Amino acid sequence: MRAGRVLARLASVALLVLLLTAAPSAADVPAAACPAVIAAPAPGAVPTPASPPTGPVAPGAEQIVVCVGSQAIAGASYLHWLAVAEKVAVPGKGERAPTATELRHEVLEYLISAEWLRLEANALGIHVTKAAVKREFAHLCAQQFPRHREFEAFLRESGQSVADLLERVEATPLSLRILNRVQAGHHSARSKERATARFVKAFNVRWRPQTYCASEYAVADCGHVQGAG
Repeated sequence: MRAGRVLARLASVALLVLLLTAAPSAADVPAAACPAVIAAPAPGAVPTPASPPTGPVAPGAEQIVVCVGSQAIAGASYLHWLAVAEKVAVPGKGERAPTATELRHEVLEYLISAEWLRLEANALGIHVTKAAVKREFAHLCAQQFPRHREFEAFLRESGQSVADLLERVEATPLSLRILNRVQAGHHSARSKERATARFVKAFNVRWRPQTYCASEYAVADCGHVQGAG
């Protein structure tokens, strides 16, 4: 399975298993810790281009590897989802297995984009209640896992927890509500496409410059790289 499809395979079970952190998440790390570890560049400085990490990457559980604004992605979260990605990185017929570097990049890019989504939803005042998330989760589980033991086997095989899946289920309506907000007032398919394209561009322009990465964990979504160059 190509690296670009590894995390997508997690999503194939009716949206249950796209990745969000289960080990300490951004909210578990004090916001003040982020700027102290991933320092912002001086005013007017040009962001350092991201470069791929080389060699094995094994941060400490509490080490901050990426910051988006004041929100941190800790080593425990990164390592958790790297382990999940490795479990499902089984190549299909005629496909090559992803490299370790490809898996690391995909996990980092996913964690960053997931944080962007949460922050964008907060900025727009878009929220989903826990009760609604649990109802949708129960519905999806009933569809995909008729027997409880099948669900338990899935958790064991994928290395995920119920908390992981609940957080990802929440991300789906957040994404849809943001999209509905963006396309409001646009009636034709072409107009909706243009509005969405403008939003995606602005979304990247808004959050990439606020994304700071330790040099060992730099990927394309990093606007600034600490200690690089």
